[in-house]
Amino acid sequence: MESLFVRGNPYTYVLGRKGTGKTRLLREMVSRSLGTPLLVASDETESGAGALRSLSVEATGWVERCGFDAQDFWWSLLRLSLEQATTSQSIEGRIRHHLSSGTDPKALADPIAVKEALIRHSSRQVLLVDGLETLVPAASIRNFVSALFNMLGTIQNDPALSSRLIIRAFVREDLATDLVQNSEQQMEGRLLRLKWSAASVLNFAVSRLPTLPWIRSHFRPVCEEIVERTDEVAKGALSEQEATALMLRVFPARLRRNNLSTATFLRLYFSDAGGDDTNKATFYPRLYLTFLQKLDQLASRSTDQFDEPKTRIASGLLNRAYDEASSEFIHETKQELTYLLSLEYDDPSADGDSSDSANVTKFIAAFDGLSTPFEHEALVVQLRERTLFTEKSIRDSLQRMKAIRMFEDRPGYGGWWRVGQIYKMGLRMKYVRG
Repeated sequence: MESLFVRGNPYTYVLGRKGTGKTRLLREMVSRSLGTPLLVASDETESGAGALRSLSVEATGWVERCGFDAQDFWWSLLRLSLEQATTSQSIEGRIRHHLSSGTDPKALADPIAVKEALIRHSSRQVLLVDGLETLVPAASIRNFVSALFNMLGTIQNDPALSSRLIIRAFVREDLATDLVQNSEQQMEGRLLRLKWSAASVLNFAVSRLPTLPWIRSHFRPVCEEIVERTDEVAKGALSEQEATALMLRVFPARLRRNNLSTATFLRLYFSDAGGDDTNKATFYPRLYLTFLQKLDQLASRSTDQFDEPKTRIASGLLNRAYDEASSEFIHETKQELTYLLSLEYDDPSADGDSSDSANVTKFIAAFDGLSTPFEHEALVVQLRERTLFTEKSIRDSLQRMKAIRMFEDRPGYGGWWRVGQIYKMGLRMKYVRG
């Protein structure tokens, strides 16, 4: 990650699963004046000044004006960003102007015109792209990501363009899979993949403890020790055992609700692993951070703050904080699924006025009470009976959910899947042993 903050670094593609820090990295690059945001997530407020926001009226209007032609959208957006550099008007402001004046996007989407505009710039431009997950409906998202990658490939292969422009795309990993021909060659040497191990995410969690007001005031010695070891923690140099030991000076040894070892909770409950093996799992710092922040807030308001006796935070507070944090994470995931899953009814007349959002809500609700692990083919049948969606759209949706690690293969059982740890609550599936 540190190498991303070095000027002139080669990284064009920053890939990671949801919640692994893509948006946070973009925000940090903007704060260090290492890039200008071109497209950002709809809720981005800190680094979004001047950029087009995904889901905004302007973004939706311009996509529609482009006739959902992804190539016209990206090249015209790039042209508008270059015009922005010579005016005080934001990209959204310029799009509003072009929408009201009836401009044809094709007039702005000519790559030759973009090249000529770049040549007129005296300095090299570094543009940042995020928020792809919610830019367009599910049926169009892969086409828009593919078109973005094609544009990046064109820039990379044209010396006149690449010498004056770098676009860094922060993309959810599953959307970048099998999009363009020779994508591995295109990304070779330019790819930064975000993946957090158990040790690295525990170092991250430890680093946050001194930043939480209630914990800092009630566990001052451990927070002071963490601050003294800042260099080690910042580099992720603490072993998993050392980081866990520091956390257990604040947290109780066990969680009473399910009689679970807190060390096991810290290792498993913030990953997408469905079982005990976390070697292939991805951990989610955003979920960890939300959990710690909610825990600090709950403890500051609680009358029952401590366990063991009066020396560790009460285990009930950890359970409540995790429930709230994971529910928030699942809610965000459901919103993104609206732009990832394309569900259709067997009988078109049954669709009525159903929106993508309503269909996804119905699909997610259909998992309630179903067993995990499960035989994939049996689950397809159950979901079809409960939803009346087509078998093809159910299969495609399950594969896309698996691609973002909501599901994984069950080791040793061909044709069986299981739900990822952090998604069990959101899907309300029941764990069945055996």
